[in-house]
Amino acid sequence: MRSILIFLVGINTALAVVPVTHVPNDGEPVEVKSWLVTGPSPSPVLQKKDQKDARRAAYYTGKGIDIGYPRTVQRPDGTLVTVFDFNNHVGKIDGMARVPLNGQDLREVWSTPWKVDITHTVCPTENHLNIDVAHLWPNRLSGDQSSGDGPNIAWTTWNPCKADSPLLESGLRGPVQFVSQESFPMVDYHVHLKGGLSLEEAKTWALAHGLRYGIAQNCGVNFPVTDDTGLREYVEIMRGQGVYVGMQAEGREWVELFSTEAMAQFDYIFTDAMTWRNNEGKRMRLWVKEETVIGEPETFIDMLVDRIVWILDNEPIDIYANPTFLPAELAGRYDELWTTERVDRVISAAVRNGVAIEINAGLKLPKPAFIKRAKKAGATFSFGTNNGGKQDLGNLEYCRQMIDECGLAPADMFVPKPDGQKAIQRKSLPKRKF
Repeated sequence: MRSILIFLVGINTALAVVPVTHVPNDGEPVEVKSWLVTGPSPSPVLQKKDQKDARRAAYYTGKGIDIGYPRTVQRPDGTLVTVFDFNNHVGKIDGMARVPLNGQDLREVWSTPWKVDITHTVCPTENHLNIDVAHLWPNRLSGDQSSGDGPNIAWTTWNPCKADSPLLESGLRGPVQFVSQESFPMVDYHVHLKGGLSLEEAKTWALAHGLRYGIAQNCGVNFPVTDDTGLREYVEIMRGQGVYVGMQAEGREWVELFSTEAMAQFDYIFTDAMTWRNNEGKRMRLWVKEETVIGEPETFIDMLVDRIVWILDNEPIDIYANPTFLPAELAGRYDELWTTERVDRVISAAVRNGVAIEINAGLKLPKPAFIKRAKKAGATFSFGTNNGGKQDLGNLEYCRQMIDECGLAPADMFVPKPDGQKAIQRKSLPKRKF
């Protein structure tokens, strides 16, 4: 089942009418290049109609005349959940938009996330789609101060705008893209800006593949962020970027490094059980062979399960990441070592603590049998990649496979909690044990 996203970049303009000619089925964006605009717009990417001159167009404020531009939509099989998203690659937006479809005025949008659901309005054949955009009036006020432009049009008790005031950018600057997307909420909560990957590159990849991202920072001993100042700086940078803001809590020391107040600024917190101290007090990172002491495998796996259960019971996390990971020396014995009893201990701890279990696309963990058993027990799940850079972002292929194989539904998926209900606000920070 697929949805269609419409992405518009920049919305300070008069009416722009989008001719919908094709809805892609393969997840690749299709840019809309044919436009019909009514009302002056100085945007160079739009065809101008009935404009006296560029000068008056630059000072234009308001919206255009409502006209239609019908086109046939190639509708994919299944129920459409079509969303208009005006917030892709946009910093500041000055204005508001109205989206009439097939003669029905859906609603006005004036703030992020600039989305309108048209599920119950879109037709399987011809659709009449308009986008009315009205912007603020500083340009008009500046125009009124210019000589030779006729009588003043706008009036205000105090006008800070002068004839030489810089004009605000105006116009539907594009590109406008239609992107097919699964109706299932494909959110990757485990993406890192590392290995040369920039935020803009990550957002572009997500757009092209019908995904939404949670961008997480590694926080803990020997990681980029080790105190509250670092947490707040990261959140400040990421807010308003159109992504979820995640904290990956590293090691077991994180509960002693950061305050509840600072961590509560994140949309969610996740951790794994890949760093802990064994019964002899040796700190081990299980993905580093030189640091990991296995000993007798059955004893080791029991110790690992004990650590996982303690983490789920005590650490205030929203997601258990990289689940059921085993060191390379034991990975080949996964099915043997992850017995039903051990699996059930982990699942029970996750369910009773309301912690979502990550389905990791990079590691392809946990295995289907674990996921099916967890679903039956009432667990919730999240998707994650845990990328090392821009080359391994992927398209959540393993997660998509698990949706079908394990019968997952949108109701089974994790959704970040509102302020006041996050795990960090519901559960006290424990004293570190391992």
